[in-house]
Amino acid sequence: RDKEERSAVPEYLHLHLSLQWNRNSERQKLGDGFLDADLRAGVQGDIKISPEITIKSQKVSGKHAFEIDITASSQGAASPEKVTLTLLHDTPSKTGWHYRQATKFAAVADGRRLEYLCTHQSADELLKKSEDDSSKCLQSDPLTKDDPSDADYYEALFMDIPFQTFVAISNAKSVQVEMGEATFALPAETLLAFHDFAEIMSKK
Repeated sequence: RDKEERSAVPEYLHLHLSLQWNRNSERQKLGDGFLDADLRAGVQGDIKISPEITIKSQKVSGKHAFEIDITASSQGAASPEKVTLTLLHDTPSKTGWHYRQATKFAAVADGRRLEYLCTHQSADELLKKSEDDSSKCLQSDPLTKDDPSDADYYEALFMDIPFQTFVAISNAKSVQVEMGEATFALPAETLLAFHDFAEIMSKK
């Protein structure tokens, strides 16, 4: 975005997760505009990784990629109450591993375990949730393409993580991600990006 668009973004933005999510949209829609890490904190929010995944004791490389987007909202000088993490999964085939419904997600940070059960919900069901619910995890429709000519299918998980829990994850020396029967380690560069995001949001 140019400087004029950035200056037009309100100081306070309330995050709204849209289940009508399209990977080609610029960002998830927000009630008062758009918010991402580079607007709010001066750092890039999108992280792309292609880790080696272990599925049922078999190691798989080159068939799964993930785009991680981290967003947060806050008012004034206060740190955000939560961080919303979007985990987008890209894969060239529908027949291999993918998010199951419902998907059990876990992040193990230096032995500390954070678990979610991610379920598909309609937009109406999402709106009925309490605004102070800081531990929800939702998932998009199953593997799909925006255009038949696209090389990969995609699907997404949307997680609200309490900010202090995200800080603990960002400070960990190692983080193992578990999604159903698949596991992989977050690269050191990803943890560093998490740490930078958490630090900037804490000091803004």
